Amino acid sequence: MAVAAADLPRKRRLLATLGAGAVIAAFFVSLVLTCIHLLRLERQLTPHPGESVVWLASQAQYEAMRTLDMVVRRVAGDPEADEAAVQLRYDVLLSRMAVLREGRPLLRVQQTGLEETMEQQLAAVAGLEPAMLSLQPEERAAEAMIRAALHAAAGFLRELANRVLLEDQQNANTLRQARGQAVAEILFYVVGVLASGMLLMLVLVRQRKAQIRAEASLEREREVSRLHRAFVSMVSHQFRTPLAIIDSSAQRMIRRGTAMPPEEVFSRAGKIREATRRLTRLMESTLNAARLEAGEINMAPRETDLAALVREVCGHQQEIAPAALLEQRLDGLPARLRCDPTLVEQAVANLVSNAVKYSPPGSPVVLRGLTGPGGSAVLEVVDQGVGIPADELPRIFDRFFRARTAEGVTGTGIGLAFVRHVARLHGGEVTVTSEEGKGSTFVLRLPPAPPPAGGAQAGAKEAALA
Repeated sequence: MAVAAADLPRKRRLLATLGAGAVIAAFFVSLVLTCIHLLRLERQLTPHPGESVVWLASQAQYEAMRTLDMVVRRVAGDPEADEAAVQLRYDVLLSRMAVLREGRPLLRVQQTGLEETMEQQLAAVAGLEPAMLSLQPEERAAEAMIRAALHAAAGFLRELANRVLLEDQQNANTLRQARGQAVAEILFYVVGVLASGMLLMLVLVRQRKAQIRAEASLEREREVSRLHRAFVSMVSHQFRTPLAIIDSSAQRMIRRGTAMPPEEVFSRAGKIREATRRLTRLMESTLNAARLEAGEINMAPRETDLAALVREVCGHQQEIAPAALLEQRLDGLPARLRCDPTLVEQAVANLVSNAVKYSPPGSPVVLRGLTGPGGSAVLEVVDQGVGIPADELPRIFDRFFRARTAEGVTGTGIGLAFVRHVARLHGGEVTVTSEEGKGSTFVLRLPPAPPPAGGAQAGAKEAALA
């Protein structure tokens, strides 16, 4: 099961990579297809090689009619229609028809299937040259022959122009439809390119966010690991001190035996008891750290006299530190509050212990109790101790964190994290205001009733992961 769970992120990363590759491939395929259709459309837009045939055929037909008119005038005896004028019109007609036999116009004529007929008509018109050169007035037979040939040529040229015109119209309609289809396909592929590009961007953004989250999680794990190592090292060092005191006092009592006066026995026993209390507190902090790490701190709420609970905590603290000055102003607290008395007692004990530890001898610690909105309890713990630097205030409730003003004072960095955890389990909160060198004020707020068990468990997990 553990191996399968470990392989799950790897499979997800593989699927994400394959998905990104598929999107990139789709993007480039769409781009290539779009380019291909653009090239195809460009070819379709190229002018057709025979688009000028209609104009050439029309010009040749016009010249055939002008030549025939000049022949009729020559036969009728028109003085302006001399031999040179007839020859000029005939030469122009031949040149107009000869253009249809060259280059691109010939290709277009071939496409219509009229090339053979055109050759026949050109040969017939070219065969008129002797008659044209020798044409004289009143030669009606020659006129009739020339008329027939030119009429046939003009009819062919008219048919050629009409056929090319009709075919060009059909080709234009086909080309228009092809262009519309090509434009639609291009639009489709452009949309495909845009969609795949957006999908690619989405995949890249999601992968980048996942990478950022993974980096942040790794950095948090590194920080927690570093703090945990520092915590273990500090606890190990602080365990040695009370153990050394106990061992030294026990050895002294063994060596001296009955020769030790009662006063010294009392003093040595007091040191052993104090060292034992210190070990107990360290053990409680260590256990609380482990419970916080695992999110295993649960509540058992019941009706509690919060003022009596705080007074009991102050009494225990007074035993540990007889010189401590604890001013209790608890009359403002609610008479009864539903909470877990064991957890709240430990949280208040941490706040009071910290206030005493970080206050100079003879400096009072004030505990002020108030009733907040809706019957909530507000407990303020005010000291005039070393305070907390402003840049470290946001981290003061983090596990294992200790302010730089706490150097030289025993502690584990768990107490305040535990207090915040207990407050949130109850649906409350703990806040602090402080000024370095002038003291701190911690405010613990507890609602009249804790949240349901499900909410408490969720809060426990959230606090454990915070």
